[in-house]
Amino acid sequence: MEYRQYISELVEMADIMSKRFYVAVPYSGKKDMQKKFIARLVESISPTTAIHLKKQKFEKYQQELFKRVDYVRDGLSSLGLRAEPLDTQGLIELFYNTYNPVTYSQEKLVDINKINLET
Repeated sequence: MEYRQYISELVEMADIMSKRFYVAVPYSGKKDMQKKFIARLVESISPTTAIHLKKQKFEKYQQELFKRVDYVRDGLSSLGLRAEPLDTQGLIELFYNTYNPVTYSQEKLVDINKINLET
């Protein structure tokens, strides 16, 4: 117990143990079986129905992924670690900083919500 207290005090005084770790939480929904002829025919006649079903599946899978993320966060917090999920902007900045550290320190990225794409 004394060693643990010593390390805790050393870390507080010297701030030498500041490290970041990243955890990727995978999720793979059930793969759809090959569609039968009738299902493909219905999708070709009414594509809006297929799009609506895909959106519903996406939202279902997204909810399942968020449940997994919460489970992992709870496990890490029970160990005394702080966990924070990254959004799209955070992931872009993480990868950009990892692979371009010099450029990242000199030039900040633009917020993806402020980018206008013209088609």
